[in-house]
Parts: sequence; structure tokens; C-alpha cells
Amino acid sequence: MGVVIAVGLIAISVAISLESFRAPPNRTNPTRQVIAAVNELEAANQEYDEMKKAFDKEPNSHIWKSRLKEAEKRLRNAEKAEAKARAMKRTIKPTLWPTEADEENAKFELKMQDDLLHFAIAGPSGTGKSSLINAFRGLQKGDTDYAPVGVVETTSEIGRYPDPNEERKRMVWYDIPGAGTPDFPKKDYFIKMRLFVFDFIILTVGDRFTEIDTYIIEECDRFAIPIFLVRSKADQNIRNLESDNPDWDLKQCRENFISTTLKDMEKKLASIELKDKKVYIVSSPVMKAITSKTIVKESSGSSKKVTCEQIIDEADLIKKVVETIRDRRYWS
Repeated sequence: MGVVIAVGLIAISVAISLESFRAPPNRTNPTRQVIAAVNELEAANQEYDEMKKAFDKEPNSHIWKSRLKEAEKRLRNAEKAEAKARAMKRTIKPTLWPTEADEENAKFELKMQDDLLHFAIAGPSGTGKSSLINAFRGLQKGDTDYAPVGVVETTSEIGRYPDPNEERKRMVWYDIPGAGTPDFPKKDYFIKMRLFVFDFIILTVGDRFTEIDTYIIEECDRFAIPIFLVRSKADQNIRNLESDNPDWDLKQCRENFISTTLKDMEKKLASIELKDKKVYIVSSPVMKAITSKTIVKESSGSSKKVTCEQIIDEADLIKKVVETIRDRRYWS
């Protein structure tokens, strides 16, 4: 487990400190996607025609044969992309897609910059969003820029929290008001919260998947935004099991919670046709110990120290985030 932590910490430190960032990908609405696909299809057709003519003149040429094969491959891919873009446009209401002006205004209002990574922590009220933001940044209560945490929904507007750690200075975390409350109903929540401009979205889920969760996941897929599903408050749930089952030791409570949660989440994801999604089980204290580098290998008598044994999916989540940063957008 110590190796996993080391990999996670090294990866996130190296990843975020690198300077060779690319501009984020454009997220276009269905109409612009169709136009781009049609243009690519026309260009692919033209290239194929040219290669075909050249090959017909010199049918024994290996060069023209190879180029014709590549042109044919490009044409087939362009045909598939064009069909996919048209299908997407048919299934989505155009009015729900923001304009380019909407995107620029949202980025300006949220103080986004091209050389930063913008993470939105979203999800239903009471699922531990603010605590997770503090944990990702290695902060505890009393620290400067600590995100307010409460039993009830404490976030009434989008909060912006840069990471104070020098190694993660390019990461900015946004606390999104909880969905599904009277103040923030589901209808057009994704658009109204301007989630469409974020680079990554971390969705915190509760004991069960709700319509809000499914809605946010589907919107992320439509806007091609990477999403990470997180079942937070693992430590609280394990403590509750200890209280309800006095005959169980801590290890039994932990194993029961993990196995039960995984089975429940897999079943619920399959029921909404999202079985390919992974749910990361995390606890904010463990995440904070990893990001602040205060985690210890084993307990030395102090109950306040977080140990390697307490890690569930926190290190894996960090590793996956870093891999996605690398794969998606940000450096050569």
C-alpha cells in the first residue's frame, strides 16, 4: 500500500508542476460538431479521390497503394464521425447547449485561466463536497481559505478555492451548490451552474444514486468532460457500523462497508446502464493525510495519525486523476 501512496504523491506532484500545458479542448455544441464532421468528410473524400486516381495510373506502386489505404481509412472514420454527430444532434435539445458567448462569459465569471486545471465538486446536498475540497488541498479547519463545512448545505453560490500547495498550484477547486434542493432544482442545473466549462468534475454520491447523479453523469458524457464518481464519508460510515455492531471489530466494519458499498454501487450503476463507471470510496481525513503528506505507515499509539491501513480508494483516485490529466489535454 505504501508503494501506491508513493506513486500517487509523486505522480500528482510531477504532473501539476510541469509547465508544458496545452490549451483545453473546445467543447462544441451539436450543430458545430456536425459542421466540423461534414468538413472532415469532404476533405477525406477529396483525398481519397486523389489517391485513387494516382493509384489507377500506377497500380504496381507500393507507395500509392499504401497512401490509398490510409486515405480509405480516413474516409471510413470520417463517415462514422459524421453519422455520430448527426445522431447526437437529433437526441439533444439545441436550446440546452450554451453558445460560445455563454462559454466565454462563464469562464470570465468563474475566473478561469487556460494554464490552470479547473475541478468542480458537484453532487446532491450533504454528500461531503466541501470536506472533499479541503481534503484535496490538504487543509484543516482554521487554515486560510478553508471551505465552510456543515451538516446542512452550506454552499449557496459557487466557491472558488485555489490549491495553496506549490506542487499543485495549477489546480483550482470549485464548490458547487448541492443539486436537488429548492434553491437549486434539477432542471437545467448543469447549465445554470456552468458545469459545461470545467475541465473535470468530481461527483460525490450518497447511499444511493439519484436522478440528479444520473443527470450529471449524462451531461458530462454529452459535453465530453471527464467525471469521477466518489462515495465520500467512508470514515463516518465505518464508525456508524461500529456503533450499530458492538461485536464487530474495526476491520470487520471496514470490510463490510467496502464490500456492501461496492456491490450496491455496481448494481445501481448497471440498472441505469452505467456499469462501466467506477465509484471511488474515500474518506476526507485519509485524502487530506495523503495530499498533506502526513500519512504514516503504521500507528505509533496516536489515534489522530492516519495510517496506510486506512486507505481505500484515495490513492487510486489521485492516480486516475493524474492519468486523465495526461491523457486528455495538458502536456506533450
